[in-house]
Amino acid sequence: MASPRPKPEGGRRPVGLRAMGSRARRWLASPHRISIKGALLVLMLPGLALLINADQLADYKTMQRATDQAYDRSLRMVALLLRQEAAAAAGSGQQPGATDALLHALTETAGSGVYFSMTASARPCGWTDANERLLAGQSGIPAAPGALPPDVPVFYDGVLATEPVRIGALCVPTQEPGVASVTLRVAETTGERRDLLRALWQGTLWRGLLVTVVASLLLWLAVSWALRPLASLRRQVLARGPRDLRPLAPQAVPAEVRPLVLAINHHVEQHQRLLDEQTRFLDGASHQLRTPLAVLLTQAEYALRESDLARVQESLRAMVAQLQQAHRLTAQLLLLARAQHQDQHEPLETFDLAACAQQVMIDELPLAHARGQDLGWIGAAEGLRVRGNAAFVREAMANLVHNAIAYTQPGGTITVGCEVQVPRAQDAAAAWALVTVQDNGPGIAPDLRDRLFGHFVRGSGTPGGSGLGLAISRSLAQRYGGEVWLGPSPAQGVCAYLRLPLLG
Repeated sequence: MASPRPKPEGGRRPVGLRAMGSRARRWLASPHRISIKGALLVLMLPGLALLINADQLADYKTMQRATDQAYDRSLRMVALLLRQEAAAAAGSGQQPGATDALLHALTETAGSGVYFSMTASARPCGWTDANERLLAGQSGIPAAPGALPPDVPVFYDGVLATEPVRIGALCVPTQEPGVASVTLRVAETTGERRDLLRALWQGTLWRGLLVTVVASLLLWLAVSWALRPLASLRRQVLARGPRDLRPLAPQAVPAEVRPLVLAINHHVEQHQRLLDEQTRFLDGASHQLRTPLAVLLTQAEYALRESDLARVQESLRAMVAQLQQAHRLTAQLLLLARAQHQDQHEPLETFDLAACAQQVMIDELPLAHARGQDLGWIGAAEGLRVRGNAAFVREAMANLVHNAIAYTQPGGTITVGCEVQVPRAQDAAAAWALVTVQDNGPGIAPDLRDRLFGHFVRGSGTPGGSGLGLAISRSLAQRYGGEVWLGPSPAQGVCAYLRLPLLG
């Protein structure tokens, strides 16, 4: 007996199998390396081949049982014919006369070797007897693995003279003196059976191979037909120009891909809105920059023509004022562009929003005092921790305070405050740090408040400015998860709100 194959050390699989399994897992984890059609075929064809092979194996077992039953029926017929002469042979000890002719005819018909033996035993059926006496036929035919029941044919496999045979055995009870039973054994070589089974199996294999090829072809055609809308969609997208941002037709793709098309349409729509906003912004920016430049050109030409030094200096002062306005406009344009650009690598910091708001108020005090206004503080002095860029947040609050000073009449009152806002008392995670800037100025109509957050939009009676302050403040607040809006003030004017998520 061959010694068992030693298991790999540690119970692990061989390195080659581990490597193959690892590559298969990596491939399944990265299906994007091949096409959808290839992935479907690779995943479905092995299952189809396995199913066909399992069906062929079942067919093989069925054919083997059917072949054995057909040939065993012949052995059963011979055993039953010999049974009629078993008792006479047991009493006389003579070989049955019809046996040779019967076996010869069966061999000619079956085309394989047929052998028989007739043995007598002193033990009845249902017992094994190692001392059986051969009455007729071929010696050496293997006995059944167990005891034989009376008058019931039993079939089993064996080897006769190194040749595999199929054996049918029948135990016949007798009443002869000294003989309790006679056992008939008919053995047939299995060559004919194997040839027939091989022929049937080869036909089944060819049919299975043909079915596999045809099914694979049909599967490939079906997958290609099912993915045809995607190829058509790809051609449509490639045929579009760079400015063609029309939505794709979701009805032209399978239902499984429709959510992806809708998501792409949503993204394209957002991109279109962004492009429209950028176009309007650039148009407004070019107009805003063109106006001071034209004024500067006119003033410079006027200064060149003037010979009076006083008038030249007056023109230069006007040019300086115009340059300062253009400089502030350019700085705000750059700040707005930076605020609307989401930088994933921007360094963020944790700072106190209340302290930051107080510092903004202190920085704007000189401007408020110059207009005779009362600029004051109310609310928490510290402890409102938020996360973001402190310089940007300070710029957003400075725009709100600067607008309040600019729009409030001389001698008016402006109050900067800071508090904690909790929309739902039971949800502490929804708390906000809220900054308010209230004034008692002329106020703003409710239907105009949201419009003022557009680019280059100014309120009525604006004493200057670029119309970008509120847009910059909102963009900077939204950059860090916050918001800016306008509302009525308890003191009849306007209240500007800026809020950011509160930490802790």
